[in-house]
Amino acid sequence: MFYPILAKQVKYFKETEEGQDIMCQVFKALVERRVTEEKRAYARCLIARGKLTIEEIAEAADLQIEVVRDLTGLQMV
Repeated sequence: MFYPILAKQVKYFKETEEGQDIMCQVFKALVERRVTEEKRAYARCLIARGKLTIEEIAEAADLQIEVVRDLTGLQMV
């Protein structure tokens, strides 16, 4: 590699247990974030159709009712 500092960091993440643990945590967080974004996008799609209740959307999208309410802009009374 042309960049010794980069090579050292790559080696750390690939060849040490601590580096691998860090990368596992980072990728797990990325996956969780993506899943949440997909669930919200699905809920927005269901909201746009206007045929389901908030509770039904929350169940279908596997989200909390409060999250779906926030997506619809409704406030809890």
